[in-house]
Amino acid sequence: MEHIADNIPQKPEGDSTKSAESKSFKLQRSTSRRLALQLLYAIDTNNAWENPLEFSDEIFALIGEESEDAPSHTVLRKSWSRSRKLSQGISEKRQEIDGMITKAAKNWALQRINQVDRNILRLATYEMCFATPLVTPGIAINEAVEMAKEFGQQDSWRFVNGVLDQINKTNQQTPFTVGGEEA
Repeated sequence: MEHIADNIPQKPEGDSTKSAESKSFKLQRSTSRRLALQLLYAIDTNNAWENPLEFSDEIFALIGEESEDAPSHTVLRKSWSRSRKLSQGISEKRQEIDGMITKAAKNWALQRINQVDRNILRLATYEMCFATPLVTPGIAINEAVEMAKEFGQQDSWRFVNGVLDQINKTNQQTPFTVGGEEA
């Protein structure tokens, strides 16, 4: 009797190039999101939305200090570049993003949402709806939930997950129709 597993192509031993590249890419993306969150927090705290990257050099200096669990310098540099782009994009689309969050977070005024959660929501919403290229909702939501667990309050991750799920449902493309018929 043939098993399904017998037909799955196996990766040749010693071919770790793709897996190493994939791990580096994932580490860079996760790191850039965490750096962007810290930058967004500083921007939000200082109400510096008009010039969102004003604090970026100071923040990078603080974040870039050597620590045991810091990513490599190359990953950190690439991540920082991406985090600045994310922060700039979020700043440009902030009104629209905040509107989406307010609509999805029923009975929660935006200013009532704590700053960490609010900026996690902004980041994930931007990545799902406005970033180039768009990030799949599953990845954006998962990363946001992980950041909420790490940086937010005890149950922040549940709130973040619920709001982002609602934004995802609302944002899903509806079929294009012509004259009442699906095209």
